[in-house]
Amino acid sequence: MGLNVLPSGRAVRDLAALEYFGMKAGLRNIRKIARELGDPQDSFQSVHIAGTNGKGSTAAMLAAILSASGYRTGLYTSPHLVSFTERIRIDGAPIGTRELDERIDEVMPLVRRTNGTFFEAATAVAFRHFAMQKVDVAVIETGLGGRLDATNIIGPAQCIITNIGLDHTAILGGTIGAIAREKGGIIKPGIPCITGATDLGALRVLRGIARKLDAPFLEAGNGAGLRVIDSSPSNGPGRLAPSALTSACSLSAACGTSILTYCT
Repeated sequence: MGLNVLPSGRAVRDLAALEYFGMKAGLRNIRKIARELGDPQDSFQSVHIAGTNGKGSTAAMLAAILSASGYRTGLYTSPHLVSFTERIRIDGAPIGTRELDERIDEVMPLVRRTNGTFFEAATAVAFRHFAMQKVDVAVIETGLGGRLDATNIIGPAQCIITNIGLDHTAILGGTIGAIAREKGGIIKPGIPCITGATDLGALRVLRGIARKLDAPFLEAGNGAGLRVIDSSPSNGPGRLAPSALTSACSLSAACGTSILTYCT
C-alpha cells in the first residue's frame, strides 16, 4: 500500500519518492544505515513478529499489553490504512508530523548514499524514533518474509511467527516449507519463539530451525494448547501447558507474559 494520506512536508515527499524504486531483499543496506545512526535498534528491547496472517493484529495486541503493564512501548507495523504515521507508534500514539519530518531528514542522506529502499528508510526512521524517545520495548512487525527483511537486524528478546500460508510466492518461494524457512529466519540463537503455525510442513521447518539455534520453541496452534518444544533434539516430546492459546490474542498473551518476565 502506498502512502495515501500524507502528512504535509518535503521530507515525507522525499520518503514517498523511494516507493518508485521498488524493493530490495537483503540486510547490507539497512545495516550500513543503522550503523551510521549509531545502531538505534540496540538501545531498546524488542519483540519480532513474522507470519502470513495475523501478524499485525498480534503486534497491536502485544503492544497494548506491554503499554498497559507500564512499559513505554513502540510499535512498528506495515502497511497503514490512512496515513504513514500509523506505522510508527508509541503507547498507541502515532508519530507526530514534525517528528516524522525530522527523523526522515536525519535518515534520508544515508538512504541515498546506500541506494536504500522505501522500507529500509521507513524502518530506519522507526528505529531512530524509538531510540530517541527512549522506549523500553518495541514490537516490530516484518514487512515481507523475515530472513532478509530490513527489520531483521534487531536482537529481539522474543520472536513470534503467526500462521504460515502461501504468500508472495514469487519472492518467498512456491511451497509452505520454503516460505516457513524465510519467515523462520527471524529466529535467533537461544531466543524463545512462539508460533501459531498449524501446517505440519511449516512446523517441521520451524522446529528444525529452532533446534539448530537452540531456541526454545512454543506452539500455540492446532487447538492443542501451548506446546513447549525443548530445543534439544535429544530430549523427548514437549509438554502441554494447561491454557488453550490458539489465536492472535493467544500469541500476544503468551508472548506478553514471557516478555514481561524478561523486562522485569
